[in-house]
Amino acid sequence: MPSTQLEKQWALFEAGDYERAAAETRELLVRLPGADKREAHRLLGRAYYELHDHREALDWLREAAAGSDLADDWCRLALAATMMDNDRVAAEAFEQARFCHQASRYLQSPGLFVHVYWYAAALSDREEYAPARLLLDELAQAYRRLHRTDTVFLYARGMPFLSSVLSLALQCFSAQKEHAAGVAWLEALAKGLDEAGQRQVGQAMRDLLRQDGMRTSSPGPFS
Repeated sequence: MPSTQLEKQWALFEAGDYERAAAETRELLVRLPGADKREAHRLLGRAYYELHDHREALDWLREAAAGSDLADDWCRLALAATMMDNDRVAAEAFEQARFCHQASRYLQSPGLFVHVYWYAAALSDREEYAPARLLLDELAQAYRRLHRTDTVFLYARGMPFLSSVLSLALQCFSAQKEHAAGVAWLEALAKGLDEAGQRQVGQAMRDLLRQDGMRTSSPGPFS
């Protein structure tokens, strides 16, 4: 539950008025105690991240994460550190996010695999495709375990939507011009999914083949 002292500032943030949310929060900061101050640091970090001021975001998110048992605080610190090319801080922060999820028996929201997706996307944005693909492999294993891919089912289990992960996978494989490897990865993923998931993967295969200029024949049973 947001602090009553920061309700207005969170409302500004949710409305997309990040500059005003940050400015008003900074004005309040010196008067806020304890948990409210941590929440202000959290709000400032997120606002500056949305403003693409990643250096400022990193400083505030570091304050928010210090001593926090919330995985989301640590994940957001990892994202800001990634955007600042600080791989060491990012990796350490994301491992702490994993620990927080484990300690809470995976009951925190957003769920672990949403955080895995966010981190993979940030790494991909920085063209750090090798670690991003390791995280994509982790997501693929999770989807295969669940089998079902409808959005309501995935949302209830704290999973990112399959379409989002497929788009990220295409981005990684296309950027590295590893289209054949991408098709193989998609084929392996599809074998563990329900029919709806297989159709989504089939479309992703066709998109990847099209980007490679290859003949877009039907990708077998996943069409």
